[in-house]
Amino acid sequence: MFQFLHNDADSEIIEGILKGGRERQKCENILYEKYLYFIKEGVRKHQIEEHESASVYSDTILSVIDHILGRRFEGRASLKTYIYQIFSNQCVSLIRKKATNRAAPTFDTVLLSEIMYLMGDDTQSIIQQIIEQEEETTLLQRLDAVGKKCKELLLLWANGYSDKEILDMLTYSSVDVVKVSRMRCIDKLRKTY
Repeated sequence: MFQFLHNDADSEIIEGILKGGRERQKCENILYEKYLYFIKEGVRKHQIEEHESASVYSDTILSVIDHILGRRFEGRASLKTYIYQIFSNQCVSLIRKKATNRAAPTFDTVLLSEIMYLMGDDTQSIIQQIIEQEEETTLLQRLDAVGKKCKELLLLWANGYSDKEILDMLTYSSVDVVKVSRMRCIDKLRKTY
C-alpha cells in the first residue's frame, strides 16, 4: 500500500493508525514519542520558546494523523521527513504570526475592569456574576460538543489532576495515551471556539 516508504517502521505505524481502536492509539503514541526531539530542534533552529515548539509539534502530529486517516499521506517521503516539513512550516508560520501581531496597530480600548471601577459595588458584583455564569455556560456547552470522554478528561485535568491520576481514574493504557488524548481533546475544544 505504501510502496514509496523508506522503512518498515513507517508502514507499521501507518497501518496501525488506519486499523483504529487500541492499535491506533498505540501507534499514535509511538508516532508522537518517536520525533519528540523536534521540539528542541524548533527551539534551536527557529528560536521560539519551548512551550511554543511543543504546541507546534503536537499540532503537527495531529495534522499528520489526519493526513494518514484521510489518505493524503502518499508515502513519497519518509514519515520523518513529512512530519519535519510540516513542523518546520508551522514554526515559520508561528514566527510570522508573532511578527505580524507586533507590527499591527494598537487601538485605545477601555477595559471592562476600568468601567466596573466606576460602578457601585453591588453593580460590580452582579456584572461579575453574569460574566462568570456566561463563561461557564459557554464552556460547558462546548465541552458537551467534544464528547463525553473528552469532557471527562478535560474536566479532571482542569481540576488539577495529573495525567497519572487521570490514567488511574479513566480507562487509558498509559500516561502517554492520556497526554495525547488530552491534546486531541483540547484541539477539538479549540475548534469549537
